[in-house]
Amino acid sequence: MHPRWEAQVREIVKQLHAVGIVWGDVNPGNIVVDSELNIWVVDFGGGFIDGFVDSSLAGKEEGDLEGIRGIFHLWIRSNDT
Repeated sequence: MHPRWEAQVREIVKQLHAVGIVWGDVNPGNIVVDSELNIWVVDFGGGFIDGFVDSSLAGKEEGDLEGIRGIFHLWIRSNDT
């Protein structure tokens, strides 16, 4: 499911960026899986968690992309057993 979910998150964030919205608080706790196993991103109130987004990129589109990479290519893989 992880590749599918990553693609969904990337598509949502792409659409947000297209209308000038930055997710900002990119971390696994702000990704929700619904009953149909689709992904939604939540929490647009600002802030960030160090370790998922570098402080210099927080609140920027580049930070969103860095956070997504961190979640799906570092955090999930390091927690998969």
